[in-house]
Parts: sequence; C-alpha cells; structure tokens
Amino acid sequence: MSANTETKRITLDIPSDLHRKLKAIAALLGVTLKDYIIGCVEKKTFSNEPKEPLRKAMEDSSREKGLSEYKDIEDLIKKLDL
Repeated sequence: MSANTETKRITLDIPSDLHRKLKAIAALLGVTLKDYIIGCVEKKTFSNEPKEPLRKAMEDSSREKGLSEYKDIEDLIKKLDL
C-alpha cells in the first residue's frame, strides 16, 4: 500500500482463538496480520470475474441505463413482488 493511498478503519470483534490462528498464519507467511486479512478479503471478493448478467448490470448502471426509482423501501418490495 503506497503512502498516498487513502484508508478507512474497520473494527471487528472476532473470537480470541480465531485472532490467534490468523496471527500465527500471518507470521508464518512473513506478513502483517493487517496485510494477511486484506489479502484474504481481496481474494474472496475479487478472485472471480462477475458472471455475465452481473457484469452487464454493472456496465449498464455505470451508464445510468436500466435504473429504477422507488418512493421508499415498501415500494421497492412491492415492485420486486417480495
């Protein structure tokens, strides 16, 4: 991570035994716990390319195409027939 990268803080409460295991794995790999966890999150989140429908929806929304507006959450739920 470069010095110019803006960061945000996330605080998580995790069980002590999980913390100890994560810290041990990070130490064995020679990385900080922070870098190990960030790597895990990135791998889990971004390891797969989005499937075609999701990719198309992402492209369309970035072009403000195919967007819907709802008055409120109840309107959204009604229109989704949930």
